[in-house]
Amino acid sequence: ITDVTITGSNSNIGGLAGMSNGNITGCKAEKILILQGNTYCGGLVGYYTGSSIQSSSTKNVVIKNNGDYTGGFVGAFEGGSGGATNGEIQKCSATDVYINTQGNYTGGFAGNSKGENIKICTATNINIESSGNDVGGFIGQFENGQITYLDGSSCYAKSVNIVGKESVGGFVGCNR
Repeated sequence: ITDVTITGSNSNIGGLAGMSNGNITGCKAEKILILQGNTYCGGLVGYYTGSSIQSSSTKNVVIKNNGDYTGGFVGAFEGGSGGATNGEIQKCSATDVYINTQGNYTGGFAGNSKGENIKICTATNINIESSGNDVGGFIGQFENGQITYLDGSSCYAKSVNIVGKESVGGFVGCNR
């Protein structure tokens, strides 16, 4: 999907899907503009509770919102069954992301990740301006999951510029 503008929505906002619990493979979202969003905003998916996203990407994402859980790829991941079991995110990327938010849990790749196993995923050219807490170049808040080195490759955040209030990190804002 390319050249998408979403304005004035409340929650669960994404370039591909606002909310998803299905598996996603091989999807690309480019030139995504989300204005005046609120909670759960992401370049690909706003709120994801499925078990697998693989080989998918976002590029040229701009998100300006007022609420929590904002990410250049996904606003929030909660492993399969709403975080009760581990989901898997593998070989995915967020590139050229600009986020301006007043909320908490903001990341270049994901705002929040709960119960996910993340493998070979990247966030590159990330610019975040947030007046909230838990802000990271890759993930804002990371809970009960794993970031795994696989097949000689690891996850990374590269070329990151962040402004945040508290619990701000180049890779993860807050690791619980």
